[in-house]
Amino acid sequence: MFKRKMGIKLLVLLLVLSFTVVGCGSTGTDKPATPPPAAEKVKLRWGTTGVGTALNTYGAAIASVVNKYSTKVQIEVYPGAGNNILVQDLVGAKSQVISGSSQTSYDAYNGTGLFQGTKFEQLRVLFPLMYGYTHLIVPENSKIKTPADLKGKKVALTTKGSSSYEQGVLVLKGYGMTESDIKPVYLSWTEQVEALKDGDVDAVIFGTAMGSPVIVDAMTSKAMRFVPVSDEAWAKMEALIPKGYFVRATIPGGVYPGQKDDVLSFAVVPNWMVTKDLPDDVVTDIIKTFWEHKAEAEQIYATIKQTDAELINKPTPIPYHPAAEKFFKGIGVMK
Repeated sequence: MFKRKMGIKLLVLLLVLSFTVVGCGSTGTDKPATPPPAAEKVKLRWGTTGVGTALNTYGAAIASVVNKYSTKVQIEVYPGAGNNILVQDLVGAKSQVISGSSQTSYDAYNGTGLFQGTKFEQLRVLFPLMYGYTHLIVPENSKIKTPADLKGKKVALTTKGSSSYEQGVLVLKGYGMTESDIKPVYLSWTEQVEALKDGDVDAVIFGTAMGSPVIVDAMTSKAMRFVPVSDEAWAKMEALIPKGYFVRATIPGGVYPGQKDDVLSFAVVPNWMVTKDLPDDVVTDIIKTFWEHKAEAEQIYATIKQTDAELINKPTPIPYHPAAEKFFKGIGVMK
């Protein structure tokens, strides 16, 4: 009897020990540990010009690669209601990044132009986008050889107050003229080119991205040529404008039908703008992610190729965000 009781006790003890070992050495049917939740991305509203414009398309390409590869940032691109409204959005925290022309950047930062009397000194450059080249076009058989020959001619400019209009007026000033020395007509880009094709104007001056479809179409249907801006005239023009307002630029030969040679010109450079309060780590993540996957963004919008070391080292009308400057200097892009 005693042996039988001892045997039962031993069996119970062994069972208890076996369950203890199983419980300590295995998860058994326990649920696996839940991994910690991923950090929520910083959501940024990214304001651009209207739907389908160059800057809107550029913004969409950035969003595509940043949203795909960044673990920190999520971008929402939206079309704004004009450069001055976009600045108001940025300083009012309705957006965190916006596009802005060099003139808009300068005027908003210094309280001039449309921002007369109100300075937004918290604005900073994230990085520049592209060149908005000044295009001075005449018919192939025109007697206009230099901008000085525009005197007394019927010249199409864009709407007053626009960046493109300012580019046209500056060309005249570089050659000692004002609007009173020509017969100005104020038209949209498309209307300008159509007027030139129809022989209603002698020349057109406007600013747009290189390879503009409007110009390609016009030069395909009718023989036209570009009129260059000389170094001497550019020196006079540069002395009349704030640093970074416009920059010297060349339209490479072969961009347009029948255009074999490079064309000396100048350009407006739009920038992506932020405020100085955007955290350094967010700024760095945006630029680093974009720069590492820039080739992919270029497949979406080829003009992004213009955002290169040469453009980044052009003068800007307002300061860079410190984190942006640190990044570009760190990879040897900025001098």
